[in-house]
Amino acid sequence: MNRRQQPGDYRVGYAKAGDFKCRLTKENIPKDALRITIIGNDKFFNAFFPNCYNFEDWIKDEELVKKFKESIYKKGKKIYGIENLNKEDQLRINILLFEKDLQLFLNKLHEYACQKVITLCDITMQINEETL
Repeated sequence: MNRRQQPGDYRVGYAKAGDFKCRLTKENIPKDALRITIIGNDKFFNAFFPNCYNFEDWIKDEELVKKFKESIYKKGKKIYGIENLNKEDQLRINILLFEKDLQLFLNKLHEYACQKVITLCDITMQINEETL
């Protein structure tokens, strides 16, 4: 069952008309640019509103990226629209989200590969010693 977007959730997509302003730069987000939106809550009007960012500007702001990761990992917030992005942009967002896990995986892979190389070198040395 799909749940409705809630305050603090994220939505990603491409800017349709270039009429939304980036909350960081205060400039219009160009048409077809990757846009990330944080769903806000206006308690006075009891309504949701979008806080839009040009993804290229947003990704440079370490504090916003940190809040994004915490919202997804710790608070269980959702990202809507990722399935509608092209594969390259999906990958960019997933790498951003899982970079800590990815770095851990790559470190383990490197460690494993180094062990195998050492083992292979030892075996090669043993074979060379036995054949001499």
